Amino acid sequence: MVLSWAIVESENRDSWHYFVMHLLAALPILSERPTTFMSDRDKGLMDAEALLPLYICHAYCCFHLKENFTTKFSRTLADIFWQIARSPTAYLYNYHIVTNTP
Repeated sequence: MVLSWAIVESENRDSWHYFVMHLLAALPILSERPTTFMSDRDKGLMDAEALLPLYICHAYCCFHLKENFTTKFSRTLADIFWQIARSPTAYLYNYHIVTNTP
């Protein structure tokens, strides 16, 4: 596992491009093994993800997605969010979606 960070002036498109380009240069081994790039869906970072090679899978942090979701709709939906997010099969995912839809 690799955890990476950079100190930049702000979280913007240019800073994220800087981060991704330096990450790829520093870790040439990424091309040799399955890799997942996980983020919080920051707008600038979403643009920078386009710089990643196609063999790198993009994933999003469920904690940040839950925070955005419950802030926009209702904090009371956190448990439902986690039921859906933790569904180990498509059947259970669909079950939680349907049973929690008003």
